[in-house]
Amino acid sequence: MSSARIRRTNSARSPSSTYTGRNLRVSDAFSDSIRTLAITARRNSSPLSRKSTKKMKKSRLVGKNGICNVYNTNVPKKDRQYLRDIFTTMIDVKWRYMLFIFALVFVLSWTTFASIYYTIAFFHGDLSPEFHYLNRTQCVVNLDSIYSSFLFAVETHHTIGYGHR
Repeated sequence: MSSARIRRTNSARSPSSTYTGRNLRVSDAFSDSIRTLAITARRNSSPLSRKSTKKMKKSRLVGKNGICNVYNTNVPKKDRQYLRDIFTTMIDVKWRYMLFIFALVFVLSWTTFASIYYTIAFFHGDLSPEFHYLNRTQCVVNLDSIYSSFLFAVETHHTIGYGHR
């Protein structure tokens, strides 16, 4: 080893030592730089903390909170696309709209069947005033208005039983 002396610099010292400004031998400077490399290697032991991986981070397609980061832009006739794939539209729609659609489908179903029952009773003659005097059997018992046919549709769909109105 040569006995040349080197002045110690701030960049080569370990984080725990203080700079004294004294002259060092080459062997002391070499061991000091090895110690600094060991401390740095321990700090940067994660493969993600290397400088080569400090590229621009790729954004997620779906965030950690569940929000999609994919947006459709420049799609012609975008409004019609919702009706082409109704299943995906129902999955992506907000809860308040989904509950509204769910309730609306129920009410429309009851109304449809209520109108069917009312039409059957009308054409059979169950709704005419002289029907009660002819002693004929009704198609649907106690069905005498559109409201009672709606109640009959709800009772039938939910199988809650038929009470006497």
